[in-house]
Parts: sequence; C-alpha cells; structure tokens
Amino acid sequence: MKKILATITILFIFKKIVRFYIKSWLKASIKNLKKGQTMTTLQAYGLIEGLERLQIELAVDKIVLICSWGANPLKLRENLLEIAAAESAMGTARDKTPNSGAGVWQMDFNTFEDIKKWIEAKKSIEYIAATGSLIKNCTYQDLMVDLDKACFFTRAFLYARVKGAIGETREERAKQWKKYYNTIYGKGTEQHYLNMSNKFYKEVNNGI
Repeated sequence: MKKILATITILFIFKKIVRFYIKSWLKASIKNLKKGQTMTTLQAYGLIEGLERLQIELAVDKIVLICSWGANPLKLRENLLEIAAAESAMGTARDKTPNSGAGVWQMDFNTFEDIKKWIEAKKSIEYIAATGSLIKNCTYQDLMVDLDKACFFTRAFLYARVKGAIGETREERAKQWKKYYNTIYGKGTEQHYLNMSNKFYKEVNNGI
C-alpha cells in the first residue's frame, strides 16, 4: 500500500512539474508571437516538441477523471486519444483549415458555441462544479492552445451528441466519429480514423 501511495505521489509531482514547464513555455511563445515571430505547427497547438503526446495524454486523463459522466473510463480515454490522432495526428499535422477547426481535436466554431450553451444550460453540480474553470470565460481561440479546454469540449460533445454508449471497439468508434464528429460534410473516412489510431498505438507500443 505504501509503495502504491508513493508511486501515485511521484506521478502527481511529475505531472505538476511538466504542467509548470509547459505553462512557462507557452507564455514565452506568446511573447515571441507578439514580437512578430512565427509559430511552428506544434506551437500553434500549444505543444512542445518531444512532449506532445505526453501533453495530450495528461489533458485526456484529467478530463476522463472529472468528466466520465457514466462512460467506461478506458473506452472514453481511447476515444479522445483516437479522435486527436484522426483530427490532427496528435497535434503534428499542419492545420490547413484554421478557420473551420481549432486545436488538436479540430472543433469548429458553431459546434463550440452549441456545446458551451448546452453545458451552461445544465446548471448542475455534476456538469458545472467540476468543470467551471474549463468553461468560464472560455473562448473559441482557447481551444487552439489550451489542451484541457479543447479536450473538455470534445468530451462534452461526445456526451451531448453521440447516441448510445461509446463504442467498445475501434471500428465502432470510427463509425461514431464519422457519423457525429466528422459528419457527412467532412472529408474524413472510417478508414482514416482506423489508420491514424493504429499509427498512434503502434508508436505507443514501440515507445516512440
């Protein structure tokens, strides 16, 4: 028991250090941007080279912890990571449509506005108390560099829009992504979702 608690404590401290480093880096990047310097693809997503997957996983783990809302936590985690892989190759793909999708999860403006209104309309402890800091004064632009907020709105979208439970298999989740998230108007395909998630899991398994 003591070893488990010690491990959890170490992980907690490690995450705190990583988050502090990330926030410091983002502040420096914003200052450079104001001075006229351009941002790289990763910087435009609020990511640091070499830490991008860790940053995204930290955000996903946080949102799964406070916003599981009855879903299977493991499947929810997989779903959020797979969507990030399908939408932006985990933040490594250059955003070719900055006006129609923001951040790692590439949520469009109208969807953001609808989901924000949906969450605020709940007016309950379950939805507001645990997520107040994520929606208070949140703007669409925040989704571009704030992974916690971007992930939260994606999670809220899955809860509000996707009918039924999160798919048990990747194939089922690919169908849900295409039907509800990418929609018939998007160019994405179920096979694209599977290909990008396969690439992500392969990199994880190979320790890349």
